Amino acid sequence: MNIDDRPTLRAADIQAWLATYLAEQMGVPPEMIGPDVPFETYGLDSVDAVVMASALETEFAIEVEPALFLRNPTVDAVYAELEEEGIARIERA
Repeated sequence: MNIDDRPTLRAADIQAWLATYLAEQMGVPPEMIGPDVPFETYGLDSVDAVVMASALETEFAIEVEPALFLRNPTVDAVYAELEEEGIARIERA
């Protein structure tokens, strides 16, 4: 993908989506999901990572692999890799 063709995603949107997704899975309010709290704290395993990757792809129209969540154990780390790997431009504002 050409760097200019990457979708622009807002960090806040990714953070909110991940918090909502994890909160629904755990049955807790989204505000209890911290951007710097490791996913394993919420009980995320490799099966959950596959499902979450698919849901993230659908929600934001980007391609990600499930290992994204295993390599990057927090919400903040996920969107940092999305930007670093050229999958998306991330707006932080």
